[in-house]
Amino acid sequence: MKKKLRILLTASLFLSFFLINSIHADTLNTNLNKTEYGEQKSVKPALAPTTGALPLEIEKPKPSKYTIMTENFPPFNYMEKGKLVGISTEIVQEILKRLNMENVPIKAMDWDKAYQATLEEPNTIIYSLTRIRLRESNFKWVGPIATEYWFLYSKKLPISEEKNDKITVNKLQEAKKYSIGVQDQGANYLYLKSKGFDNLVLSVSNKESAENLINGKVQLWAESELVAASLLLQLNEKPDILQKTFKLRKQNLYIGFNINTPDALVKKFQETLDQMKNDGTYDEIINKYYNKIYVDTVKESSIDDVHSKNSSS
Repeated sequence: MKKKLRILLTASLFLSFFLINSIHADTLNTNLNKTEYGEQKSVKPALAPTTGALPLEIEKPKPSKYTIMTENFPPFNYMEKGKLVGISTEIVQEILKRLNMENVPIKAMDWDKAYQATLEEPNTIIYSLTRIRLRESNFKWVGPIATEYWFLYSKKLPISEEKNDKITVNKLQEAKKYSIGVQDQGANYLYLKSKGFDNLVLSVSNKESAENLINGKVQLWAESELVAASLLLQLNEKPDILQKTFKLRKQNLYIGFNINTPDALVKKFQETLDQMKNDGTYDEIINKYYNKIYVDTVKESSIDDVHSKNSSS
């Protein structure tokens, strides 16, 4: 009996020792597995959170409450291969980029619609807007972003016809006896209207006014020199088809803001434009487009030499 008990006790001790070692081994393996896999998974950056929101949706910019409007007004703003480009366009785009406002849409449309919308609707911006006295209190201004020189253009006639049909204007008032093509609500229209001109032929766009002169529907066309040169390129017309008949004046182009726009935003735009002029970005944009135009109008002196005695500025 004692022998049987001794055998049973030995067997129990052996079994207990085996079970204790097995439990210890399992615990050790479990800890090793946690160290090797569990902690690595917890810091693995590749797994996205499972909250239902995709990273792209989180990073998607919110729609802007502001809208910028412009027109076809080369070389300052115009469409090329389906893309809005131009001196003023690139300046505005660079300002938006530096202010982290690239989500602000820029829409091209007829000038009269863009102009009226900016006058009436909050959070609207327009360019390129000539700053004249008649508009001064209607907008908040940032600029200047470019300079333009206005002329009255006539169609160049063959030498055989010049003696009898050539249009000559020595004083602004003398132009009242001729029909003058202007863009509706354009700066030239407002300027000439303020001078008592009632012989103005309105068009929806500058391009239409150019076509009216070329096709003989008007006798004179009031336009900026750079714009006239650029529109002739768009119309595939030779530059010598027109001649400067009278120099009107020099004007600056601006970005115009609806009058209720917060002053803080207008100030940011102006400060950013000033930075661009100081760091050379502004000049790079200007020169890029001036080099595309056939006429050398970069220096003011080259403009003033033409019909300078007839200037009304």
